[in-house]
Amino acid sequence: MIARFARFAAAAALVAALPLTASAQFAKGDRVGTVNFMTGGDYNGSGVGVQAEWGILPIGKATLGIGGFVGYQSDSETYGTFKASNSVMPFMAIGNVHFPIASQPKLDLYAGASVGIIRVSWDSNVPAAYNVDGSDTDTGFGIQGGARYWFGSKLGLNGQIGIGDIPLLHAGLSLKF
Repeated sequence: MIARFARFAAAAALVAALPLTASAQFAKGDRVGTVNFMTGGDYNGSGVGVQAEWGILPIGKATLGIGGFVGYQSDSETYGTFKASNSVMPFMAIGNVHFPIASQPKLDLYAGASVGIIRVSWDSNVPAAYNVDGSDTDTGFGIQGGARYWFGSKLGLNGQIGIGDIPLLHAGLSLKF
């Protein structure tokens, strides 16, 4: 996990070296893709996720964006000779309202909700009488809030916190396309 964070910090340092020239308020017609490192939430472990969002409707000064999120999160633990692991794959539709701040044109603050399905798999070498191998698919719901800071007209840094079936913490890079 420390190695993943170090790679993320190095990428963030490279992004910080880009020109700081553009206004990047999220608006109708905008398309944003994000790749995130993620951890926490209802499931243990860490992983990666990708998200795409489109600005579809102005709401006063704010903008409604809709899109999708797919992630993969895993964890494994050892208890003496016993090992247990799990993996989680959320497939979520997202809706966020983006709030512009006139004095901070490079900052994109947003809050919203997610709904979809969660695929969970688990495996262990625990004796058969206590076998916990298997998988399950369930519906999921989450509430999230976050911010993007645009370093240029197309590249930004993203941070998000979630509650529910969406991973708790996200940190990554966003790209307007």
